[in-house]
Amino acid sequence: AELEKMKLSKRDEYVVNVTGGTKIMSLAIYQFFIEYKKSKIIYLPIQSNLYTELHPERIDKTFTYQIGVEEYLRCHRIPISNRSLMNRLISTDPDYTRSFFAAFTQGVFKNFKGYKILEALRFFKDNNRPIPIQRIAGLKEFLETIQFPLQKKGKLSLPEKQYLIGGWFEEYIYTFIKSNLNLLDHQIGTGVIIKSGTVQNEFDVVFTYNNTLYVIECKTGLTKIRDFNNTIYKLGALDESLGSDAKAFLFSLSNYRTKDTQQKDSRYYDRAIQNNVAVLDRSEILEKNGIKNFIDKIK
Repeated sequence: AELEKMKLSKRDEYVVNVTGGTKIMSLAIYQFFIEYKKSKIIYLPIQSNLYTELHPERIDKTFTYQIGVEEYLRCHRIPISNRSLMNRLISTDPDYTRSFFAAFTQGVFKNFKGYKILEALRFFKDNNRPIPIQRIAGLKEFLETIQFPLQKKGKLSLPEKQYLIGGWFEEYIYTFIKSNLNLLDHQIGTGVIIKSGTVQNEFDVVFTYNNTLYVIECKTGLTKIRDFNNTIYKLGALDESLGSDAKAFLFSLSNYRTKDTQQKDSRYYDRAIQNNVAVLDRSEILEKNGIKNFIDKIK
């Protein structure tokens, strides 16, 4: 009835998307527009990079246009607060980040108390000023051992501190995904700050592939149930602002397995499943082709 009130001209061409709405609404709109000879009626299958033209003839077509991160979020009326920084890495040497990842995950840091030194750095995470290296026992020797490229002798800048306490993992995942999916700068970002309503959140890695948005939180250590749940809730809330098409992941270098059977611990995974968040824990990330398997699944 409402469409009839509009008195649409049958001489004009109409492109009608019947994907949204209820089934009855979609059928009603379809039935109305097939009377218009120049109308095209299309349907977009969920989680697919193609659309089906239902009228005037049924045919499947693949999207050739690839949307970027900022454009995707803008379509949902969500602005990026730090768009000029979303591709700026702390380390400009991907090889160094790969070696840091290997050393951390293979337990190399145990030999010189590296883990304890990195944990001590976390007490200064809210300090925005450079940290004198002598403030932390063993830090000078640790940085020399890992050949960390200090910008200023004797001090750690805020970005350098952020890199050491976990930024390296974000940058490793960012670089790995960007390289393996051949993404352009506008299709991926790291440390992306978005604002939805009055809530502002930062996400470690955000990228688009085949016009689907992927959001990844990267954690080098996340074992406390409360902290785990807070991260899951933060990722799960994306459904409210971006819809179910957006995919949320937690990449963690902690193990979420039971001690006896090494099966997935339901205390963690049940909560993640309830919030539509997929989890890759240490065992999955470090297995042969672990992150590559994640990429292969979304191709």
